[in-house]
Amino acid sequence: MRQTTVGWSFLVKFGDGRQQWIDLKVLKESNPVQVGEYVIARGIQDEPAFAWWVPYTMRERDVIVSAIKSRVCRTTHKYGIEMPAPGRNTIKNAIELDRRNGDTFWMDGVNKEMSALNIAFEFKELGEKAPPGWFKASGHIIFDVKMDFTQKARWVKDGHKTPDSTTSSFAGVVSRESITIGLTYAALLGLPVVGGDIQNAYLQTPSSEKHFIVCGPEFGTENVGRVALIRRALYGGKVAGRDFWHHLRECMGRLGFTSSWADPDVWLRLLKRSTGEEYYEYVLLYVNDVLVISDKAEAVLRKEIGKDWILKKESIGPPSKYLGGSKLREVTLESGVKCWAFGSSQYVQSAIKNVHDHLTKKGMKLPYTAPNPLSTDYLPELDVTPELGEAEASYYHTLILLFYDG
Repeated sequence: MRQTTVGWSFLVKFGDGRQQWIDLKVLKESNPVQVGEYVIARGIQDEPAFAWWVPYTMRERDVIVSAIKSRVCRTTHKYGIEMPAPGRNTIKNAIELDRRNGDTFWMDGVNKEMSALNIAFEFKELGEKAPPGWFKASGHIIFDVKMDFTQKARWVKDGHKTPDSTTSSFAGVVSRESITIGLTYAALLGLPVVGGDIQNAYLQTPSSEKHFIVCGPEFGTENVGRVALIRRALYGGKVAGRDFWHHLRECMGRLGFTSSWADPDVWLRLLKRSTGEEYYEYVLLYVNDVLVISDKAEAVLRKEIGKDWILKKESIGPPSKYLGGSKLREVTLESGVKCWAFGSSQYVQSAIKNVHDHLTKKGMKLPYTAPNPLSTDYLPELDVTPELGEAEASYYHTLILLFYDG
């Protein structure tokens, strides 16, 4: 930085070796936050050029970030579906929302989750304490809407309140590119493709942590206040993903599969077809979603992987969804060549129905014809309609995400 007759300038160095002095005023206007952080890091915020400007800019940054965090935390809808408000009375909020909607979708999700979750805990007698060496943890219920609009509840461990792991703590996910390449490989060799889901994947994995909780009302009135030791990996735990990934890798290794160097969640095994031709069969793992490409794909999934893991029986078969969203199907081209195709028609139709239902509750409806997002005579600078409230703004944001994903 240097002082000139008209102010201060910064020397900017480019990647190709070029250097250029840029006026400070230009930098302050184009990159205010970055300049402010740089000035503070250099300890020159008391210089006349920055004395008043840096504190003002940093306050503005904090206000904007705080507002964004507040809006995110107050999200009330996802994919256009209203969600129970978070907090201490989450279960009561879910019951109230079901009552208003005239259904039981949210509480069905809660009951299904807690029923499956019991296997993860060792419940102690009322008043009995945890063994020495076990540390207290906590958890809470979160609600979500899947891309197929299934309303789901999940009890998650408060991993943010437990010590950090010293190693990687994530489960592996196969890349979308690997899935595309795998399906192309299957089409070229005429190999069957079968998919399936591991049921309650984390709950089938032993936990490497020694944590316990004190049961809340979601565990049933008979368990409230009791100590429960966490014996299985749980969503939200800092090392749950790692525990599941390591356990799954051990199982794949026992089956004779080798992890690909290009993508560690692509597993391959050399076999011979009935014609004597050698080929590789593949297993692609996206956390608990399994995709098998093999001459005997269903047998590999049911009889081999199914020996170590409980699979969702209804999920086993030719894949119909691409990572939960786009429709996936095998098609035959006019040339007679078979290939795999992705489509989002079903997804978009469901999304539009969701919007239609939301508007119907408010006495509104979608136009029959809409060649443009906005009418041709719309003038935003003259629009004096009231701004959206928090709930409606949150709903609008989810619509943007909904149709972007679709």
